[in-house]
Amino acid sequence: MVKKNYFVQFVISLALIVVLVCVVMVQSAGGTGLIINENSYDNKTGGRAEVFSVLDYWTEKLSDQNVYVFNMHIYNFGNVEAKNVEIVCEIYYSDAEGNILNEVPITSVRKNIGNIASTSFRGATLEANKNSAKEGDSPAAICKIDSCENCEIILNRIPD
Repeated sequence: MVKKNYFVQFVISLALIVVLVCVVMVQSAGGTGLIINENSYDNKTGGRAEVFSVLDYWTEKLSDQNVYVFNMHIYNFGNVEAKNVEIVCEIYYSDAEGNILNEVPITSVRKNIGNIASTSFRGATLEANKNSAKEGDSPAAICKIDSCENCEIILNRIPD
């Protein structure tokens, strides 16, 4: 007597049922809410780029321990190119818990990274000389987008 294997038939039937359920769900939705009007997004942003930055890490340079290295990414969420993007990294005096104790930065470094294409991101690396005498045991670093043309800096939307 030969055993019949129904596993392949079962998988095919299950796949067809899943496809059928998906088609019924899309048809019952009537297509409303699934179509994105790109012009409405551009109207909300004023046709400008929307940029945001993230500090990935900062550390001492391996070859020169008197230099800090900052590695960050800048994201453009807009449908247009962000031009002349300038970033700044600042080191502040802070306590052991990371609370900034003085609003005046100890060290500051700026870099113009140029343009960032629409809906893309770009990495950047900055270097700053270390000032151990002023920093204390627990310095804190902040990197952000300082300025750009034809763009809105998303961080500026957050109230103080």
